[in-house]
Amino acid sequence: MALTLLEIVQRVRGRLGQPVPASVAGNPDPSIIQSLGLLNEFLEDLGTRQYWQVNTREATFTAVATESQGTLDTLFPFGYEGLIGDTFYNRTNRLQVEGGISPAEWAARKARNFSGPVPCFRLRGNELLLNPVPVAGHVYAVEYYSSFFIYNTTDLLYRKYFLKDTDICILDDALPMGYLKWAWKKEKGLDYAEDFRRYEILVQSKGLREKRLPNIRMDQSSEGYGPGILVSPGSWSL
Repeated sequence: MALTLLEIVQRVRGRLGQPVPASVAGNPDPSIIQSLGLLNEFLEDLGTRQYWQVNTREATFTAVATESQGTLDTLFPFGYEGLIGDTFYNRTNRLQVEGGISPAEWAARKARNFSGPVPCFRLRGNELLLNPVPVAGHVYAVEYYSSFFIYNTTDLLYRKYFLKDTDICILDDALPMGYLKWAWKKEKGLDYAEDFRRYEILVQSKGLREKRLPNIRMDQSSEGYGPGILVSPGSWSL
C-alpha cells in the first residue's frame, strides 16, 4: 500500500514518540515543516543514488523539418534527467538514432552538410537537435530518466517534491520512512548511526532488485538481433 505524505509523517513521528499531526502541508509547526523539508531532501538523495526503473519514462514525438525538435522540458515533461542509451529510434523507418554526438562531430557534420536517412542527435541549450534535418511527420521514440518520484492520485499529476498531504512516493514506503527517521534524529543531535546504517542497507537492497542485468553467456552468442538467419531453438527431426 502506498502511504501518503501525511501517513508517512504520522507513522514516523509516532514511532519516535512525537505528537502526530493532523496535517503536514501548510502546518505552521516548525517540527512538521522540518519533517516535510527532510522528506524532500530524501527525494533529492534518491536521484543521486541510481536510476530507478519505476520512474523511467518513454517519450514519443512527431518530427518537424527543422534542426531543433523542441526543448527538453517539452519533449520530456516528467522531470527530465537524461536519455537512456541505445533506446532512440525512428519508428517510422525503424532505424536507430545515433548520439549524443560531441560538439566537434556536430560541427564537422554541419560543415560537410551531411545527408542521409539516419540523423544523429545532440543536446544543446536545453534543446534536442537532429542532423541531418529529419523528415517531417516521422515518429521518434526514446526512453529517459525522470526525477519525479511523487504522484497525486487525486490530481493525477507527477511532481518532484512533496506538496500535498495526499501525495505518495512511487517507491517503496520503507525508503522515505527510513530516511525521515534517521535524518530527524540527526537534526535533533540524537544518535542516528544505527538507523542510518539500516537505511543504507535498505536503499542498496531495493536498488539491486530494481536492476535486471543481462545474462552472462559463455558461447559468445547474443540475446540481441542482428543481420543473419534466425533459427528458433527447439527439437528438430534429424
